Amino acid sequence: ASSSSAIASESGIAVMLIGVAASSSFQTSRDVRLQPGEATTVGDFTVLYERATESIDSTENRLTLGAVLQVSQNGEQFAVLHPSRNYYSGPSGAQSGPVRGFFEGEATSEVGRRESPTRDLWTAVQPDLSGLEDVIAETDRRLVEIAEQIPAEDSVAQAQLAQVQGEAIQAVAGRYVADAPPADFRININPFVIWVWFGPLIALAGAAIALWPAASARRRRVSDVYAARVAKELSRG
Repeated sequence: ASSSSAIASESGIAVMLIGVAASSSFQTSRDVRLQPGEATTVGDFTVLYERATESIDSTENRLTLGAVLQVSQNGEQFAVLHPSRNYYSGPSGAQSGPVRGFFEGEATSEVGRRESPTRDLWTAVQPDLSGLEDVIAETDRRLVEIAEQIPAEDSVAQAQLAQVQGEAIQAVAGRYVADAPPADFRININPFVIWVWFGPLIALAGAAIALWPAASARRRRVSDVYAARVAKELSRG
């Protein structure tokens, strides 16, 4: 069992190292700028930017702008990826403006990813918001004017203002989707990444084998139990 576990552990480490080396050496990475309807080729994949997407999560103060990418290989569909960028309203949102505050706060990327035994394909998107600058500025100006006319103690009016602000943010997001500008994409092809994770599993299997008692140990344990039982019966006699 010890020799089998050692072989399994060494094999697992070897597989992991091979996976790391292959993934790093043969990685293909490309940065491209696409408009909806445009496509690019990365390796043997064709990536089509089908359309822009948007969503708003009011509970987390999060605005998400993303993309739908159709990926084909040798003329056949390989995957549909949904990379996106999350924008969160920052503490300075009140000073920057209700809409602009989303784009000046924290931002995170959600990667669109497809895994396979031979390679991983992943994409990230960076929306171009420069075309929305005037719309954002005008929307914030109007919202600020409305807010200045509402007393702070008027809770009903404040609630209505919050609803209007939410609708304004939704309108800006809808404008982005309806007249989507070009977006910047990073497309990565990483071969054999799955083997980086498969290697440690093999090593863990080796450790499990090492912990499993050998047949001789199990026979010895049975003999010890039987001897203890015989000794107990003799002592009673």
